[in-house]
Amino acid sequence: MTIAALNPAGPRAHQIADLMVTFFSVTAVVYLIVIAVLVWAMRRKRALATGSERDEAERKATRVIGVATALTVFILLGLALADFTVQRALSSHPADALRVLVTGHQFWWEVEYDDPVPSQRLRTANE
Repeated sequence: MTIAALNPAGPRAHQIADLMVTFFSVTAVVYLIVIAVLVWAMRRKRALATGSERDEAERKATRVIGVATALTVFILLGLALADFTVQRALSSHPADALRVLVTGHQFWWEVEYDDPVPSQRLRTANE
């Protein structure tokens, strides 16, 4: 049996792992695109013809930068929405959740396992 550090063991852990894979995938694709554009820009000829060709190249570069900025904003909004939905799902507590009340004292912890039926409450401590 293989135990992996990134192997989620519960339903909430699966949600977090899926979010992590989504973030990693999106950022890896963005990184590869940025590196490809960087390599293309470094290999491109630096000498541009004077006059209208240079003005056209400036307009094209401005358009590309605008599209890249808008795409970045949409990607960040998408990642924020994905994070928000997972956080919202994680913050909801199931009806059968076990409530544990922990009180810290100077040298020990007092632990009370809460139950709607008062006779079934359990109070213990680690001394």
